[in-house]
Amino acid sequence: MDAYEHQRALGKGAMGSVALVRRKADGELLALKSMAVHSAKDRALARNEIEILRKLSHPHVVRFEDTFVLGQDVCIVMQFCEGGDLARLIGEQRSAGRRLPEAEVRGLLAQLGSALAHMHALRIVHRDIKSSNVFVRARPVAADPTSPAAARAGS
Repeated sequence: MDAYEHQRALGKGAMGSVALVRRKADGELLALKSMAVHSAKDRALARNEIEILRKLSHPHVVRFEDTFVLGQDVCIVMQFCEGGDLARLIGEQRSAGRRLPEAEVRGLLAQLGSALAHMHALRIVHRDIKSSNVFVRARPVAADPTSPAAARAGS
């Protein structure tokens, strides 16, 4: 953790928590996922996730950066997607009485398909595909909801 400076909490889930950190070496903002590892099964799951993330190198897959152990936690450092997740983006659009423009939806689906094809080519199956597991690298331009998307999906 010495290489990173904690910025703020991003979220918490069944497998652990995620924080925004800044890498001290270059100032890049990254996401740090901490998973409590209390059993051999937890260690195996964490090791498997790390090995899968290390294999993936694709423009539409969240980039793996680093991993380390901190106390009882395994920490995985990944690319930070400042747009949040697709579930949140859809929810915000719905709350505002808008829909994502068709061109943006087509772009997101093409990126997701490309990312999944990459994973499948490596014989990796994603078993939890849902909008809250699709990350958006940048927010679309809010001023004009009909403009082409500025969002890029990561998985």
